[in-house]
Amino acid sequence: MHAATRRRIAVPAALTSGLLMSGLLVWHTSYAAFTASTSNAGNSFTSGSVTIGDNDGGTALFTATALKPGSTDTNCITVSYTGSLPSTVKLSAAYTSAAAGANDLAPYLTFKIEDVSTTGTCAAATANSEIATSSTNLATKVTALAAPGVTVGWNTAANGDSKRYRFTYTLQDVDAAQNKTAGVGFTWTATSN
Repeated sequence: MHAATRRRIAVPAALTSGLLMSGLLVWHTSYAAFTASTSNAGNSFTSGSVTIGDNDGGTALFTATALKPGSTDTNCITVSYTGSLPSTVKLSAAYTSAAAGANDLAPYLTFKIEDVSTTGTCAAATANSEIATSSTNLATKVTALAAPGVTVGWNTAANGDSKRYRFTYTLQDVDAAQNKTAGVGFTWTATSN
């Protein structure tokens, strides 16, 4: 083979070979590195709970009929918080019948709700405080307990917190209280803090 021909073949072969070697060196260099890692396996998430109940089994505190002036009654309810999250417990009230207006007995029922001790009979339990003291009759009590932003109740720490409340009504001795009705529902609501 002629020397000129060998040079013509050798130069492109050398260039091709050089490019190939250069590429291999770059590829090898880009994958040569030290590595280390750490991980946080086993992550888990569990939500808390808000649970409230009472000892009346969903029944009414009062079902009073044929009331006369001076008729009175007292009942207690124990409200228990068993959720796992600290919460605020509130009491609210709302009419459950369309007795408002001229036929409403609520303005003529003197009404008291007290936070009382958990020992002793309902009537004899020591009163710790009264709820909505400026509301002396059932009608104003419902209005006070229906107002937004009013907190009536307590802050729970967590599971196992309970309080006892005493409800007392007395029918006023006024002729305007005759032949009237009132229906009211009370609701205890727990909201997580």
